[in-house]
Amino acid sequence: MASLSPSDLLWVLGSRSQGLWILPVLREAIRAEWPNAERAAKAQLGDGSMARELMERAIEQTQEFFAGKTPAEITEVRKALNRYYQNGLRRALRQASKLSLRGAAGDLEALLPLASATLRPVEAELDLKALLGDTPVELRHALLMRYGARSRWDEVANEVSQSTNGIRMRCQRELRRLRSKLRPGKQGTSTNADEPDERER
Repeated sequence: MASLSPSDLLWVLGSRSQGLWILPVLREAIRAEWPNAERAAKAQLGDGSMARELMERAIEQTQEFFAGKTPAEITEVRKALNRYYQNGLRRALRQASKLSLRGAAGDLEALLPLASATLRPVEAELDLKALLGDTPVELRHALLMRYGARSRWDEVANEVSQSTNGIRMRCQRELRRLRSKLRPGKQGTSTNADEPDERER
């Protein structure tokens, strides 16, 4: 396929630019930028034919950018044209890299690995109950308020009728204990560096 000429690409401007200074300058800018534009589209998108569409859009944007402005030098117009072209190339690259799945939910389930028995919701709930089995009820409630409902410490303290610092420290100790149960090989290695910053309200 023969390489396109600047005039082939300038059709997108129609008659809007007839008689204006931008048309001949754009033609020269396209002549200078077109070979690199084709190579970039082929290298980054794997399809050199995409360069035409991207360049036509860049031409329109360049014309809009300079509309109503005083005549510019070829270097300035070429720089703007290249910038708009590269922006379009990046957008096309991002679009091409997106994974698109189409079909009903049943169709997609076949693509998913079978869930492990330990990940079933009912068994996960049983595991959670076993983990919190020896946590006092009011402490469970405090943990749920703070880390589930994102309540402030003063609200948690008021709910369980304890001081703010007292319930905060109890929750920290309980979290440390629960972590050690989840990581049996690291018992006794928990440090304050592992703890979340609980000093906020």
